[in-house]
Amino acid sequence: LHTCDFILRSDQVAYLTTPFDGYIETVYLEAPATVKEGDLLLTLQTDDLLLQEAAELANVNAYVRQAERARAQNLLADMQIAEAQVKQAEARLAIVRNHLRQAEVRAPFDGVIIEGDLNELLGKPIEKGESFVQACSAR
Repeated sequence: LHTCDFILRSDQVAYLTTPFDGYIETVYLEAPATVKEGDLLLTLQTDDLLLQEAAELANVNAYVRQAERARAQNLLADMQIAEAQVKQAEARLAIVRNHLRQAEVRAPFDGVIIEGDLNELLGKPIEKGESFVQACSAR
């Protein structure tokens, strides 16, 4: 009986990356693993994002009140400045909420996670776009 080592390669390899800078909070699988599209792979910590969300909500409310006060006092320039600040705070709030939605990283397709030890990453910082696993598409 003869044995030999081999490496199986696929044309459908993808490197899965994180959507934003953060820390990995929970890992739901170990390589190698078969996954279905939408399966939860890992979650990123959201404590800082929740604080940012609360701060931006407070900013939106404060700027709305400033705009209303300026409107009541007929201070057009101050009202326009406050309204612009409302829009800026709402844009920052939208970004934070988008990150909160992306904190659960899911499999983008059916496949096999072939490389990457996610348990080593628990609690460690990970940067946006940083690859955390290598996967082969089942398609």
